[in-house]
Amino acid sequence: MEDYLLECLEFLQRAGNDVGRRRKEVQTPQVWSLLPFEWKALAILAASKAAPAAIDIESASSPALRSVVIGRGAVDEAAGGE
Repeated sequence: MEDYLLECLEFLQRAGNDVGRRRKEVQTPQVWSLLPFEWKALAILAASKAAPAAIDIESASSPALRSVVIGRGAVDEAAGGE
């Protein structure tokens, strides 16, 4: 499957920066029909130049997301546990 996806993505080089043309071009190779739906979605995302939002490492460790162990159970700090 990876080879099929790679072959489809190689067609993007000649498509330029136009997103519509890139989407059409990625579907041009004959191997496109061999790709499962999930892999086609990856190819379309690549053609759209889509990317996930940046993940902020600092926000992942904020105190509101941590819990504090008190006695026998855990109490969420954000809920006002002491």
